Amino acid sequence: DNKLGGWYSYRGGKTALNQMTRTAHLEFSRKKNPIAMVLLHPGTVDTELSAPFKKNVPKGKLFTPEYSAGKLLEVLKDVTLKESGKFYDYAGVEIPW
Repeated sequence: DNKLGGWYSYRGGKTALNQMTRTAHLEFSRKKNPIAMVLLHPGTVDTELSAPFKKNVPKGKLFTPEYSAGKLLEVLKDVTLKESGKFYDYAGVEIPW
């Protein structure tokens, strides 16, 4: 979400990543052997980047890198071509564009 503004480079980079994944999904879905591509939101991970915001993260929602990676792998194991081009959170819930 963007209720505070700022972080232009970070937010611009995320926007570019989203659009590149969507574009790649469209192109690779037309190939003879299509592949699935999804975007994943890892949740708030306990890193240096999230350090200034830790106090605002709800209890139980600040994840270790290991926990977050494990959850993302669980989501990926169920991805098929039907889910390709979509955006999911760490729990496998689709995030609308």
